[in-house]
Amino acid sequence: MEPDKSAPPAPTNVFLGVQTHLEGVADEQQPQVVFTPCERRLKGILEKLAECRAADLLSPKEAEVLLGKLQFVRGHSFRGVGRAAMQPLLSRTNKQTYVLPGGVAPPPPTTAFDEPLQVMHDFLLVLLAHLPPLVKRLGARPARKPVLVYSDAQYNASTGSAGLGVVLVDLDNPDDARFMAGAQTSPEILQWMPKRKQQVNQLELLAALCACTTFADILQDREVVLYIDNTAALSACIHGYGHSPDMGKIANALTLLLARLCCTTMFLHVAGKANPADLPSRAPWVTGPSGQPALDVQSVVDEDPQQQARDRVCAQALNQSYTHRPLAMPTPAELDDLAYFLTGTHRRPDRAD
Repeated sequence: MEPDKSAPPAPTNVFLGVQTHLEGVADEQQPQVVFTPCERRLKGILEKLAECRAADLLSPKEAEVLLGKLQFVRGHSFRGVGRAAMQPLLSRTNKQTYVLPGGVAPPPPTTAFDEPLQVMHDFLLVLLAHLPPLVKRLGARPARKPVLVYSDAQYNASTGSAGLGVVLVDLDNPDDARFMAGAQTSPEILQWMPKRKQQVNQLELLAALCACTTFADILQDREVVLYIDNTAALSACIHGYGHSPDMGKIANALTLLLARLCCTTMFLHVAGKANPADLPSRAPWVTGPSGQPALDVQSVVDEDPQQQARDRVCAQALNQSYTHRPLAMPTPAELDDLAYFLTGTHRRPDRAD
């Protein structure tokens, strides 16, 4: 190593633009090493993006350089958060061909700092300002079983019903840590979504987000398995991306919230009739014998008599063994404010900062 690059041992070391924090190595309960990108590197990336946006110009070569720097930053943050947000940069490099949904050809190549790049820039302004660190734990981790989460949604355009449901079981304490939640989607959220014949994909993704906002205290620093019975919502969860504006914002919100909670999440598909969150999403809530909200078992109706019998047994089991928790549903203002899900603080519109 060149003499000017050598440095004496220190609790915090900088190498190739990454800070390595060794202060936690001596922790007796859980030794760990923490990696964070240097502020100067992050500032340089954001300044270059701002410069390109102001000039309305981003060449494929510049996009390639920025993409490389951002991928390096992602590699030293929590679970590489923000991968999907960089798709516009990848497309601008002209090294990967793609088609739009339905096999539609993409627009002709351009060097303008177009809308997808502007959305990416806005996302990165929030993400890089509050980038979760990469934590590498040393030695054996405390043995904790995962948290199982089921989410579901139902939509009926003729009646205006748009229910969301969640069921959670903490396998660390499965006898006591069992919860259910459910509610109708707020009219404000339904108005916030673009008008379309069906909203079920968006609502299924919203249900997954509400599962994490409702039980954030349980999911913090845990391994989580989240089951969804809708493939479009499942894809948005896995990739952190959705083509429609509302799906994209909800997917971004979920990605940032999970990064804030530092939980390791696996998204899996569950068959619709095997999803226990189906009932909290569509059965009416009444006051149970204990005075707490409970599912109205008698109102559970299904065209298949056998399925209806199974549903009523499931509803009774949920009422008897699961604790109700009010569903924490974000507002449209929060969904439009990416920083809220990463920091937990909502910027009021009347504030100038």
